Amino acid sequence: MSAKCLSEIMTPGVIGVSPETPVSTALQLLRNKNISCVLVLEDREPVGIFTERKVVQLAAEKGTELEKYAVSGIMTSPVLTAAREMDIYSAYNLLSAHKIRHLVVVDDDNKLCGLVTQSNMIDHLGYEYFIEFKKIYQVMTRNIFTVSQNYSVEQALQKMARTSTSCLLVAENDQPVGIVTERDMTRMLIDGTDIAKLHIKEIMSHPVFTAHLNLPLLEAARVMKEKRIRRIVVLDEQGKIAGLITQSDIIKGLHGQYLQNLKHLVIEKDRELEQTNKKLAEKTVYLDNILHSSMDMGMIAADLKYNIVYFNPAAGMILGLSATEVIGRDIREVHKNNGVLAVRFDKLVEMIQERKRHEFSFVKEGKKGSRFIKALVTGIWDPERNLVGFVLMLQDITERTLAETEIKRQKTNLELINVELSALYSVSSKISRTLEMSELLNEVLDVITKIEIFNFKRQGGAFVVDGGEMQLVSQIGAMDNCLDCHEIMRVDDCLCGQVVKTGKIVILDSTDIEEAGTEKAKRHGGAVVVPLRAKEKVMGVLCLYTSPDFSGMSEDKVTLLSAIGNQVGIAMENVRLYEQTRFLSLYDPLTNVANRRFMDMGLEKYFSCTRRYGKSFSIIMLDIDDFKKYNDTYGHSAGDKMLTSVAQVLIDDIRNADAIARYGGEEFLIMLPETTQEAALVTAERVRKGVAEKTYVTISLGVASYNKEMVKKEDLVNKADEALYRAKKSGKNRVES
Repeated sequence: MSAKCLSEIMTPGVIGVSPETPVSTALQLLRNKNISCVLVLEDREPVGIFTERKVVQLAAEKGTELEKYAVSGIMTSPVLTAAREMDIYSAYNLLSAHKIRHLVVVDDDNKLCGLVTQSNMIDHLGYEYFIEFKKIYQVMTRNIFTVSQNYSVEQALQKMARTSTSCLLVAENDQPVGIVTERDMTRMLIDGTDIAKLHIKEIMSHPVFTAHLNLPLLEAARVMKEKRIRRIVVLDEQGKIAGLITQSDIIKGLHGQYLQNLKHLVIEKDRELEQTNKKLAEKTVYLDNILHSSMDMGMIAADLKYNIVYFNPAAGMILGLSATEVIGRDIREVHKNNGVLAVRFDKLVEMIQERKRHEFSFVKEGKKGSRFIKALVTGIWDPERNLVGFVLMLQDITERTLAETEIKRQKTNLELINVELSALYSVSSKISRTLEMSELLNEVLDVITKIEIFNFKRQGGAFVVDGGEMQLVSQIGAMDNCLDCHEIMRVDDCLCGQVVKTGKIVILDSTDIEEAGTEKAKRHGGAVVVPLRAKEKVMGVLCLYTSPDFSGMSEDKVTLLSAIGNQVGIAMENVRLYEQTRFLSLYDPLTNVANRRFMDMGLEKYFSCTRRYGKSFSIIMLDIDDFKKYNDTYGHSAGDKMLTSVAQVLIDDIRNADAIARYGGEEFLIMLPETTQEAALVTAERVRKGVAEKTYVTISLGVASYNKEMVKKEDLVNKADEALYRAKKSGKNRVES
């Protein structure tokens, strides 16, 4: 029979309860689920098991009133567990050795995987297993407990608990008339039956399942599985009780299989040991040859009297000695000739006697220069772990030492490169997060003045070039008077302008700054001005101040700063393009007020806030009166100019908090957050008068304010549109609400 693993035969999804669960609840689970045990779990880890046998033992010991007990007080703990990989033979041996019927299967973290019972094992026994045990009489239990029908239940309970038997056979004249099992007892206790005056015949299960002595074992296993029973009474030729066949009896043969497996394992290990001994003998020959022919590892062995007993050619090459010169000599002399003091050697011996090893290095001078030697001293131990000698291993590590020196040099260079890359990354990671110019340059100044290799002061400014002028967009650590005079400068009037023209970094020490008259040298020290370039165009400059003792900058740092400047310049160009694109996507190119898309976004925002916080919100929708006639009379060019003029009047006559959008054609919409209808009417009238006074046209306006009945922004817009329609119908050049 193939040895299946527990993971192949176990029952998953096992019923579990917590340790605090009342015994009565656990008993109900046993009956309702028709199961023989309940696992006790904490965080999916099995901490105990509650079985029918435990119920019988508890009732026999403490009485039948079980409601006052918790599962934790009577469960079997700790639980016997097994890994999923355990084979069925080993599992049976475990069950048999501990005289139990349930084996809990867990994973590597001791979490519950399933449960293996005798039923699981029988279900997975192969046909070849039953060939060895053909008939049930070969494995049945012959010594069984029998009682009469008038035997008291209380006595039966005590007997089952005392003998740890799973059942009592009820017999009359050596013939079976019933059976009482642990499950029968458990169900009786669940029902709260008073057992004091009960007799066995009142609770026994009958009729019982019986079989003849010569029934095939395979057939008995099939009947048990089909009838969902664990026992069959075996009868002889006269119909008398001959024994009892249980699931435990059926799987007894697994013990033989387990021993057979162990026998095969021992034989296999013997074969492996024989092969190992053979290989060891071969390796001993190989080792002798290897030690003698090793070209780079010197080996010197000495006995407990420190006499050298082994000296291979590699040791001779390293130390400049031959085997004939040193064999039989005291190894301490060899150490002394190589600069090892006697006191130090004695300490080495003490370490080895404590089962330690010692590594050290030394330099051996020779005609071809210095050689670097690595050495290891350790003990030689016999099989009983007794010290029998010493071994000194030597290795010439000159090439490795020189290579390590070169690696260290290259590492230093790589660290410098890493610093440069880190600086570039620091700048890049910051500038990639924003598309707003002042925020971008704020981040750049903050990062660059923190990069340690530059050692800049936390002081400087960032300028954006706009034609012939430079505007200070960002600064760090500048004084107010400095900000006033540097806010806007002409390119031709300052040192930063030279950088704009040439596109090259300018480095100034304190003397240069003093001569240039920009600031007192004692205040700033030196300065570095970096162009911010996008391709061939200088988008701006960074002016970064250094300490008073600044005297210049290395070429590597200048190159790095130039790379950073180019990186920032490209980011500035991207910001400029983004701002242009954003303006074109959100603003009307003719009137420079918000377009319909931006208007929808603003309306949605204001309307949502108004609904949420209960504030006021009003809008004004206006239309230029007779604009088609104006267009037809003066032409579309004049019409465009008039639209621009009206838009400018609207901009001038509203608050900064208000927003204007071109709704379409000659229509505009004004959004007035936190404005009541009365205030909106005042604003509308002011706008109407302003347009009439400052242009050659008039406008009609419709005002609408939010109320709780409105559920979407379109409700408010429609209300304003209706008011505008009334203004048009009522004679134009007026305000309606």
